Amino acid sequence: MDRDEKNPQKELEILTHEPVEGWRPVFLALVVIGVLYLAIVLAKTL
Repeated sequence: MDRDEKNPQKELEILTHEPVEGWRPVFLALVVIGVLYLAIVLAKTL
């Protein structure tokens, strides 16, 4: 992280959040759907 050159004494702030349960299976499902969609489009163009 770069420090603010106008105010060198200011501390860096780190933004955090509570972890959200269940995001990983949803993310993986969306990636799989996207890959399958691209595979179908590729197969139809051949």
